[in-house]
Amino acid sequence: MDIIYWGKYIVMVLTGILLILLSLPECLASLNLAFKPRNWLLSFVRYFGGLILIYSAYCIIIDAIIFRH
Repeated sequence: MDIIYWGKYIVMVLTGILLILLSLPECLASLNLAFKPRNWLLSFVRYFGGLILIYSAYCIIIDAIIFRH
């Protein structure tokens, strides 16, 4: 497990966190966007970010189990 290996997972986790943060109304209000995204789009972005977080945690756990032995 080298630095590039961990770098990919850190990028995945940060992307998931960013997507979840962008789906919050408070964060969108602070960005002062010219358009207001619809609720279904915000829900899609939130669940997609959660899916990325769960997938990256699953990959880290499985890889740790495999590389331990």
